[in-house]
Amino acid sequence: MAGEWMRDEDTADFSEVRRRLIERRHALGLSQTALAERLGTTQSAVSDLERGTGAPMAVTVRRWAAALGFRLSVRWELRGD
Repeated sequence: MAGEWMRDEDTADFSEVRRRLIERRHALGLSQTALAERLGTTQSAVSDLERGTGAPMAVTVRRWAAALGFRLSVRWELRGD
C-alpha cells in the first residue's frame, strides 16, 4: 500500500485518524515545527496534513503515526456491494 493515494471515500475515514494524531501531538507537547523535524519535512506540510488538505499517501500517514509513537495497522474488509 505504500505510495498509494487515498481515495475520496477514504478521506472521511481519515478524519478520525487525523484527529487522533493531532491529539497525540498535543499530548506530547510537540509543536508542528518539532513534529516536522521528526518527519524530515516542513511545518507547513504538517499543517496541511492536520487540516486535511489533499489526500496523503499511505507511506506519509505511516511515517506521521510512527513519529508520534503509533504503529499504523490497516484492516481490510470486503464491502457489501
